[in-house]
Amino acid sequence: METIIRLFLAALVIAALYLTLRLLRQRGLLITASPKTSQGGGRRMAVEERLVISAQHGLCVVRVDGLQYLLTYGPAGTSIVLHQVAPKEQR
Repeated sequence: METIIRLFLAALVIAALYLTLRLLRQRGLLITASPKTSQGGGRRMAVEERLVISAQHGLCVVRVDGLQYLLTYGPAGTSIVLHQVAPKEQR
């Protein structure tokens, strides 16, 4: 009987962790690595870095086809602040 209780509690902890991670990812507070496309190369668009300024405002650097864009986002919308050619990746 004690083993069944321990297994139930372990399953409950795993379920709570799963739900917490899912909630954080939906709210944008958790960024996970995205898989590469099957077309040989990487994705054409990637979020390089994100900075949360407040609960509703932030900055984001996005790379699209070799260009980097600095975006601001908030309740009023999203806007492009700056764009430049992305530096070559060192291997």
